[in-house]
Amino acid sequence: MKFGTMMMALILGSAAPVANAGALPQPGYTPAQAVRLQLEALRENDRPAPDAGIATVFGFASPSNRQQTGPLPRFVKMIRGNYADLLGHRQARLFSTQYEDDQAIQPVEVISSAGVSFRYLFILRRYQLPQGRCWLTDGVVGKPVDARRSAAWKPARSELE
Repeated sequence: MKFGTMMMALILGSAAPVANAGALPQPGYTPAQAVRLQLEALRENDRPAPDAGIATVFGFASPSNRQQTGPLPRFVKMIRGNYADLLGHRQARLFSTQYEDDQAIQPVEVISSAGVSFRYLFILRRYQLPQGRCWLTDGVVGKPVDARRSAAWKPARSELE
């Protein structure tokens, strides 16, 4: 079985996922829940198989995101190259979600496996899927650690994993 086919099989039908590898978008998930599932999958990226966490994140990628970053083998290279600090991270803190109609921004602060702090904004939108309207990730924007906190970073309500 090819690597991409194996990863897609994990996304679509993992009977007993470890952490959240194999999690799929669901209509009941909030943007924060969708992002948390992706972060947990990246934290445990190689369980139950190599890059299973990245495959889970690909499952939450919107059609426009996939068009720019996919197919899966290219998506894996992008995550490993540009977002490697998310793989195996120690901790993630989610800040208050900002909503505008069917769009949301989810600020996140991550402590990498090396103990370095990184900040990201997950940009999500609701899409109609066979299972219903679900929050999918249109993109992720990195923020420098020393950037001044904007309104997106106000920790009115934070959650720790």
